[in-house]
Amino acid sequence: MAEKLLYVGLDEDDRQKNLELVDTLVGSDAEGSFGFKVNLDHTLMWGKGYIEEVVASEKPVFVDLKMNNGSRTMSNIVNWLGDMGVAHTNVWAHAESNLAKTVKELADVTDRPAILGVTFYTRWNEDYARNHHNMSLSELISHWSHVAVDNGADGIILPGTQLAAVSDLDTVKLNPAVRMPGQETKSKQEQVSNPYDAIMAGSDILVVGSPIYGSPEPVQALKTFLAEIKRAETNLAA
Repeated sequence: MAEKLLYVGLDEDDRQKNLELVDTLVGSDAEGSFGFKVNLDHTLMWGKGYIEEVVASEKPVFVDLKMNNGSRTMSNIVNWLGDMGVAHTNVWAHAESNLAKTVKELADVTDRPAILGVTFYTRWNEDYARNHHNMSLSELISHWSHVAVDNGADGIILPGTQLAAVSDLDTVKLNPAVRMPGQETKSKQEQVSNPYDAIMAGSDILVVGSPIYGSPEPVQALKTFLAEIKRAETNLAA
């Protein structure tokens, strides 16, 4: 069983604070597999140099762009990220054939980031799914997850609350909006999951933002999440 991965969101609108958090967490004695998520706005604001500084931590980096463009544009961006050593990026599953073309155009690129298909925002809910797509939330997640995989995505991004809807898919599954039990009410997200339950339900990668970067003790917060991941991994291996 592959080791599960935790991405820490670098979501402060302050470049130096984000880089200081990277240094703090990397220099700590936290045990477990973790890396850092870089947002679209910060990629545009601070550019290549910022991403390279995060990559220099020698931890996995996920650049969260949520692309839905033509294949030329997406191929160029994925290549650019790969040249910097980025591990993951993402494309909306709705890109469909453009996603497939992008993957095909990058077939000979050995060091590109893994491309994950985004299925649904965690701030959306059951009413959104039914009002705009005439499907249940689980049906909608399943539909776009299959579209992403069928068009060559290396994995999918979905709420941890909906992992049962994609239990038939053997692919990498990333869950954002992860909180410890009891922290759910502090989130603006509709679809919140906790690390232990998400891993037990089939998640491979978790993304945690404010519970770590906004904590007065970010190292301890990271350790708490990593410990829950380890507990789930131990139970799955038993």
